[in-house]
Amino acid sequence: MFHEAEIASLAESLKAHDILQPILVRRVGDQYQLISGERRLRAAIKAGGSTIAARLRTADDRLVAELNVPSPRVGSMLRALSRLVLTPTMMSGGIKSNSVPEEIRLTCDIRTLPFQDEEYVRRQLDEAFEGIDGLEYEIDYMSVPNSSEFETELTESIKKAQAAAIGRDDIQWVPAISNGFTDSRFTRNLGIITYGFSGSHPDDDPMLSRAHGTDESVGIASLISGTRSMLAIAYDMCGAR
Repeated sequence: MFHEAEIASLAESLKAHDILQPILVRRVGDQYQLISGERRLRAAIKAGGSTIAARLRTADDRLVAELNVPSPRVGSMLRALSRLVLTPTMMSGGIKSNSVPEEIRLTCDIRTLPFQDEEYVRRQLDEAFEGIDGLEYEIDYMSVPNSSEFETELTESIKKAQAAAIGRDDIQWVPAISNGFTDSRFTRNLGIITYGFSGSHPDDDPMLSRAHGTDESVGIASLISGTRSMLAIAYDMCGAR
């Protein structure tokens, strides 16, 4: 979410001083994907510019490390969104504490990029496990990356609800991508518009929001605004006034 007033202020500054720092992009097929500098890009468009200085980079570990210094959350997200990620989540084996188990079962969560299908994952696993005797694996479930249209009735309801919940109407909304494994894999296959919206407060510390961990937490301001937003969306979508 971006504040329209901030974008407008930056646009006026760009008209007078131009952009000193290029945005960062990477090549994806025959197009370019923005890595860093969305505020500058939006401000440049608002200022009437048709071109903007950009630096072509590869989203490798060095770039992730650079972005991780000012913003650990951006660095972590970029790392997850730029490669296949395998994370061990559960392990079991043995029936007695004083005996070496004959078999160990390890369950892993694998997050893939849009072009990485099951065949690709199997090739990567075969390469990683090569030379390990007695190891067998199976892929229990494979989900295909999915998305929902951005300009919908639900989007408009979310915008109105969030504005009312936090008492502000200067929020700029943009679609985003998530590396999370959500229930959208079920609902979108049924033709249901689905978004990952929580109603977090824009002034809350984003580092307070942690999900699915031993330190799971949410900022108090976001908890309050999220509750208000969800109630407002329900009232609006159900036709209540």
